[in-house]
Amino acid sequence: MVDKSKYIGHSALAYNPDGDHFLLSNCTGGIQLWSEGEQNWEIVWENQLDSNSVTSLNFSPDGQHFLVATNRDWVPHRNKGVYEERNQPYSEKGFPAELRQVKDFQLIQKFGTSADQAVFSPDGKYVATNEAYSFAIYDAKTGRQVLLMPKSGDNIFPLVTCLAFTPNSQRLFVGFSSNVIQEYNLIGQLLREYKGHRSTIRTLAVSPDGKFLL
Repeated sequence: MVDKSKYIGHSALAYNPDGDHFLLSNCTGGIQLWSEGEQNWEIVWENQLDSNSVTSLNFSPDGQHFLVATNRDWVPHRNKGVYEERNQPYSEKGFPAELRQVKDFQLIQKFGTSADQAVFSPDGKYVATNEAYSFAIYDAKTGRQVLLMPKSGDNIFPLVTCLAFTPNSQRLFVGFSSNVIQEYNLIGQLLREYKGHRSTIRTLAVSPDGKFLL
């Protein structure tokens, strides 16, 4: 049995689509895969990333792969809900998001250069990541970047904090440290902006029917 004392500082959790496995990470780059046993949950494997605290875990729609992202060297004071000004001492040094096999932890693909959030589109074709003051969409199979926002010449974004695809995989919601949510299509057109939140947008989720945003 794994020493659970090492996992007091849990940082991310994700269930597979069938609900019979879950991934659990800690604040030092450790990840465990757990499986539902006959009576109790059992650990399948435990591995260690050569990086910072894991901040994002997501299973692929088929449950065969997962995305993992880790934080950068300096983490914003998100718990205070303070707007993150661009002149703050923010280090963009970090690590790419990684696509790994569930069964053996094998590294398949990397996305971006400094992502602390990474999500699959529901159809499994795309991966979206944040890159500090930008976000990007990639082809999940090849790793090719298909969109980077903001585009050259556009206004500079606030800090990108979270991402969520719509159920049809055709739109992406983006949360910002400026308390705003924006909705984009896959070619980077801004479709809608949601204002009125009182602090940093920390997480986003879309209902299965696509009618509600949490």
